[in-house]
Amino acid sequence: VMFNRRLVAESLNLPLQTWVIGDQVHANRVARVGYQHAGRGVFEPATAVNGVDALVTAEPQLVLVAFYADCVPLYLVDPRRRVIGLAHAGWKGSVLRIGSRVVNRMVKEFNCQPADLLAFIGPAVGSCCYQVDNRVGQAVKNNLPWAEKVLTSDGPHHFRLDLPHTNYLDLLAAGLQPEHIGLASICTCCHADSFFSYRAAAGVTGRQAAILSLE
Repeated sequence: VMFNRRLVAESLNLPLQTWVIGDQVHANRVARVGYQHAGRGVFEPATAVNGVDALVTAEPQLVLVAFYADCVPLYLVDPRRRVIGLAHAGWKGSVLRIGSRVVNRMVKEFNCQPADLLAFIGPAVGSCCYQVDNRVGQAVKNNLPWAEKVLTSDGPHHFRLDLPHTNYLDLLAAGLQPEHIGLASICTCCHADSFFSYRAAAGVTGRQAAILSLE
């Protein structure tokens, strides 16, 4: 893992000492980070920014990093105010609307305007491969007003959940313009030859990194 991190850092000219990583607890807490957080979680997992699944910053050359293997990577950029946000959205974070929380934090901390934000929803497990049980399905129904658009029945007490579209609708609800949201539309489980996939590998797999930084 460290060899690969160093390889990426060297390839992108983004030194590991400038990376910041949250500990990704599958919730919806967002942390504002600065240069004082540089290196957190990079060399020792225990030093990751505690209890967060999303990071925001306006500091140039501070590198936000998160890891995925079917969960949804959410990238947000305000090109006018030069602010960025990066979120890790599993089903729990998606149900808790972590995308909206990142947008709200960018508005609060940096006076960003949602209509100015650009977003990208990276490769993640698609509804084609993501079957969930009644517990998850009920959580979606209880928390998301657009549940019927992302949840379809798949037999008794089971559903198919479209996590990328869930986050797309959340970003729309937060005020982003539809033309400002890119969607990879690549299922990591279907394309397990190119991506790490928790489901395709039955829980034993690596992680791909989402990396975002201001020049």
